Amino acid sequence: MELLFNAIHCPPGFDVEFHFDQLDGTLILSLDSLCACIMLLRVYIIVRVIKHYTKWSNMHAEEVCERFGTESSTIFVLKAIFKEKPYVTLSICMAISIAIFGMATRTFERPYNKDNGEGQNYDYIWNAMWLIVLTMTTVGYGDFFPATHMGRFVVVIACFWGVFLVSMMVVTLTDSSEFTKGERRAYEILSRLKAKQEA
Repeated sequence: MELLFNAIHCPPGFDVEFHFDQLDGTLILSLDSLCACIMLLRVYIIVRVIKHYTKWSNMHAEEVCERFGTESSTIFVLKAIFKEKPYVTLSICMAISIAIFGMATRTFERPYNKDNGEGQNYDYIWNAMWLIVLTMTTVGYGDFFPATHMGRFVVVIACFWGVFLVSMMVVTLTDSSEFTKGERRAYEILSRLKAKQEA
């Protein structure tokens, strides 16, 4: 299945177009653009590469995991990387997500808005990325919005993925602002001293 999925590419020399009725207009998509959207899903290869080239999945890590009754799987590797560098990991995930969802949204929205005079300019990839940022952070200004069915589908997925990433950021911020044992003890003593002075 993976080989078949990765074999999908934009065929040279094919100028096939598909016409879809969308709301009050017509969406014209080429075979190249549909293949390009499917090819965007290959982003999962990044996770596969990380698993093979990180210290959390080498032979020593596998031995330690086996000793404690677990395995050095992809999930373990991702958890370990997130535990070690949470802000860097979340920032990279957010940047990659904005780029991927932005390109997919632009693919579906650009021809529809051009042909039907919707007034939204998706010639610039940054406008599509702006839409994804607003969606992932659940802000939603309304200056850009999807007008096609597939564009809406992509934006809904981006919304759920963005809520997940933002909630992970909140959890990470909460964890990093927790006191250590020494900090908690010092805080308690300083609070008592301050209360005594005020009394």
